[in-house]
Amino acid sequence: MIKNFRFLFFLLLSLIGLGFTHLFLKPTEIVGRKNETQVPLAKLLSVEKNVKRQQEGRVMWEGIKSGEMLYQGDRIKTDNQSSAQIEFIKNQTQLSVEPNSIVIITLNEKNTQLRVLEGSLFVNNKNIDPNISIVSGADGKKELKLSATEASISVNKNGEAKIDVI
Repeated sequence: MIKNFRFLFFLLLSLIGLGFTHLFLKPTEIVGRKNETQVPLAKLLSVEKNVKRQQEGRVMWEGIKSGEMLYQGDRIKTDNQSSAQIEFIKNQTQLSVEPNSIVIITLNEKNTQLRVLEGSLFVNNKNIDPNISIVSGADGKKELKLSATEASISVNKNGEAKIDVI
């Protein structure tokens, strides 16, 4: 009798744990965006191999395909031998995210901000939009306003940046 009670108790406890895990880690396709009225900031033009997105406020990384829209606070991550091409809707600025990189896309009332946490990125600022800034590292203390047409940015794991303006 006690063995059956223990078995049923642990079975019920396991099922409750599985239910909460499913709710917490539910794929985005089912959950959707937190705010359906959110305006897209950029579009993913192309993807090579394994590129992932982590939506703002989410824990899970999900695969992302060419043509998908990017929103406020989205993180883009490229694996080894992977890359992504992104174009901002507002100013047609294009980004080439190189392998082993993590980039966060944000827009505030003043400017478009590219936070490069790690890796390399090439920016083609077609319209020479002065409202684009590049922030390096997780602390975000180093910021550069991009007033040139093209720039190459590399950030190592310590957050140290190397920026070449072309």
